[in-house]
Amino acid sequence: MQKMMPVFAVLGFLMLGTTAHAAPTAKSAPAQQPPMDIQTVMVQRCASEAAAAKITDAKTAQRICSCTIGVQANSLKLGEFWEIQSAALNNRDPRSIPALTRIQPQLDKCREGVTLNPPQMPKK
Repeated sequence: MQKMMPVFAVLGFLMLGTTAHAAPTAKSAPAQQPPMDIQTVMVQRCASEAAAAKITDAKTAQRICSCTIGVQANSLKLGEFWEIQSAALNNRDPRSIPALTRIQPQLDKCREGVTLNPPQMPKK
């Protein structure tokens, strides 16, 4: 069985600005930002990290990360998700966690037909 490197994106603190600002004038009005979608941000970060580490190409990384994070979002309770992430962050093998065992067949389908390379550290 191919050893799977845990690919995950851990989001830090979302800083919300609380400073009052004057209303922008027509000349200085910033472009309207679309609403932030955390799942999309996690997929983008996962894909960019996988591509940067040369685990796979960017297009394949996007597909795998989108599928994997979708499976997690739709199949895990929040506590199960955090348990898996905490194990990975603490260098413990999360494969013995029942929730991961339960969704593993779905995760395997996300990577079906893809050869993942060992991560490569960026050269300085």
